[in-house]
Amino acid sequence: RLPTGANALRRLSYFIRQEGHGRYRFDHQLIRDTAYEGLPYRLRRTLHGRAGEVIEANAAAPDEVAELLSFHFLHAARMDKAWDYSRLAGLRARDKYAYAQAEELLERASIAARSLRDKIDRRDLVDVQVALGEARFRLGRNDAALTSYQAARRQITDDPVRAALLHKEEASIYYRQGRHSVALRSIRRGLHLVEPLGTAPAVTARSRLEGAYAVVRENQGRYRDALAWARRSEEHAEACGDPAALADSLEAVHGALSMLGRDSDRAYGEEALALYEQV
Repeated sequence: RLPTGANALRRLSYFIRQEGHGRYRFDHQLIRDTAYEGLPYRLRRTLHGRAGEVIEANAAAPDEVAELLSFHFLHAARMDKAWDYSRLAGLRARDKYAYAQAEELLERASIAARSLRDKIDRRDLVDVQVALGEARFRLGRNDAALTSYQAARRQITDDPVRAALLHKEEASIYYRQGRHSVALRSIRRGLHLVEPLGTAPAVTARSRLEGAYAVVRENQGRYRDALAWARRSEEHAEACGDPAALADSLEAVHGALSMLGRDSDRAYGEEALALYEQV
C-alpha cells in the first residue's frame, strides 16, 4: 500500500517538496527514478493509467498534450489510446522536422499497433512506418530506417505507386551506404511496378526513380549512362507536371553534364534550385 495523508507527507518531506495547489514534486530526479523502479509493474500501469485519464480529462484540447498522453497510456498498456496519441504526436513532430522526437513517438505508435492487429486502418499503419523510416533516415540510423521502409512496403498490396516510391527510399539508404548495385536493383524493382501504368502518379514515380538511378550511375562514374537516365527522368517529369520530380531530374541532368564537361544553353542547375525553392 502507498502511504497517504498528512503524516505520510511529513515523513516524505525530505524527498518531495510542495509546489502549492495540492501539487508536489520530487526533490531530485534520482529520487523519483528510484521510487518508480521500486513499484510493482501492475501498480505502475495503474498509476500511468490514472495519470493519463486525469491529464486527458483536464486538458482543454487533449491533442495538444498528445506527447504526454502517449507516454502514460503506452505504459498503462492502454494501447488504443497509446496508438492514437503517439501517431498524432509523432506525425506532428515529423512535420516540424523534430526527427529525434518523432522517432520516439512513432516507435510508441508501432509498439501499440502490434497489440491492435486488425483494429487499425492499414493505411494509417503504413503512414506511421514510412514516417518512422524518414525520421530514422534523417538521424543517420540507416539500418533501422531500412527496416521501417521494408515493413511499410510489405503492408502495401494494392498501391504499386507507393510501393515503388518506397523502393526508391530503400535505394537512398543503400546509396548512402555505398551499396550502389543493391540501390540500382531496388530502383529497378520500383520501375517494374510503375512502368506498365499510365496514370499521372505512376509517371511521377517513374520520373523520381529514373532520377535516382541517374544519381547512382553518376556516382559510379558512368556519366553517359547517368545523363541518359536523367533525360528520361526529365521527360517524364515534364509529362506529369510535378515540380518536385522535375527539380530532381534537372539536378540529375546538371550533375551528369557537369561531370562530362559539357556546356549547355540551358541553366539546369538554376532551374532546379528555383523549383526546389518553389516546393
